[in-house]
Formats: sequence, structure tokens, C-alpha cells
Amino acid sequence: MVKPDQKIRILLVLPNGRIHKLKFGSWQISFREAPLTATTLAALIPPEIDANVTIIDESIEPLHFQHRYDLVGISCITGASTRAYQIADRFRAQGTTVVLGGVHVTLRPEEAAHHADAIVVGPAEDTWGKLLGDFLENRLQPVYRSEIVHLDHLPHPRRDLQRRFGYMAPNTIFATRGCKGTCDFCTIPALKVGWHKRPTIREPSYFIGYKQKAGCYTLNGNITIRNMLCFCRRRCRHRNLIMGLSGRISKRLRSAQS
Repeated sequence: MVKPDQKIRILLVLPNGRIHKLKFGSWQISFREAPLTATTLAALIPPEIDANVTIIDESIEPLHFQHRYDLVGISCITGASTRAYQIADRFRAQGTTVVLGGVHVTLRPEEAAHHADAIVVGPAEDTWGKLLGDFLENRLQPVYRSEIVHLDHLPHPRRDLQRRFGYMAPNTIFATRGCKGTCDFCTIPALKVGWHKRPTIREPSYFIGYKQKAGCYTLNGNITIRNMLCFCRRRCRHRNLIMGLSGRISKRLRSAQS
């Protein structure tokens, strides 16, 4: 129970599914771009909540269970779900409140509910602040659900909480969410989130803080949609950035290049 005048201690965890390592014999490095989930959740904490936030991405740094937190939020994909449940169970055994969210939780909410005090199903932009408020008032609900995608006016990710070194691409952004494709091997169609543009990222002010010649990596479901390619072209020219891309490559583009 957090006292009214006490700063809430929040830990945001990205579990290690052992899927982001590049190995050369006994030597290995993290071969991933900086994820936006935890840094965005940290930025979405309402300003009236006095919070001390820690972010741990297990793919680049260890998680220590001896540290005490009031609330632990864990976001997981399917490949890291086993580890996510292990982390959740251990913190709950210590008496810490645990919230689970992410792609896997949205796809398998009944399974995830066994390992958490609350789960977030669907996008968290609309529910995260309410969840924290309910937690502080000691009326946390078991499920927070949203099917609405709001990409306008998202705050800048809390990159100050992100580990400075360890990522292949530390500067990451996204311009779209979802995908127009229906690939049967992909989780995006199963989530039924549709495809959404992010209007505010078109503004030059979004790139304040990026150094000239800095690398910038985009995380999107489909990098060959016209809007995405035009965005990258405009931003690279405007800010003199080196742009990397991650996402689905459509058959149409592959055919054109063959």
C-alpha cells in the first residue's frame, strides 16, 4: 500500500526471451533496436502521479529481484512469455503488485491472468493512467481492456530512462501501427488492430533531440506502405538523419526489385 505522500516505485520489465542475441562462439551481443514499449509507458504516467520509474530490458541487462518496488509492469511477446510469467510469479511471491500486458497477453488473456494482479488487453494508451490511479486508490481491477488506437499527441518516450549503451539502434520511432497485410504467420492480423497513421510524427519538432547524422530506426508493421516510405524520405532530408527500417516487406516491392 502506497501512502498518499509517498513516491510510487514502478519497475517496467521487458523479459528476455533469448531471441535478441547475436552469438559468435562464446561471445554474444544484443542484436536489437531499442523497444518503445517501456519508455512510452513511462512517458504516459500522469503528471499528478509522483513516480520513480526504472526500466529493465533483460536482453541487455540483468534483473535483480532484491530491489523493492510498489508495482511491476511486464510487457511480453509470445517468445518471451515463459520468462515473463517467471518474473511475475517471483515478484508476486514477494508481495509486489504485478501488471502484465503486451501482444501475448492480448492474445492469451486467460492464461496471463493466472500470473498477474491485473492484465492490460489491447493498446495501453487509454488504460495505463487509469490503472495507476486505481492502484494508488487501492481499487485495482483484474482486467483493463481497450480496442481503440489513439496515436495523436503521444508523449515523447522517456529515453532518459533507457540504458545508454547496449542497443544496436538506440534511437527508435514509429510512424504507423498495425499492418494492411494478412500473413498467416504473423501476430499482427490476429490482434485485429487494423492500420493507423501517426500524424504528429510528421512535425519537425518530433525530432528535436536527435543529433545531426544520428542513426534513427523506425519500428513499423509494414515498411513498404507508401506513407511509411515517404515519411522516411522526408525526415532524412529534413533532419539529415541516417534512417533504418524494421518491418514487413511486401511482395510488390520484392517483385519490383527482382
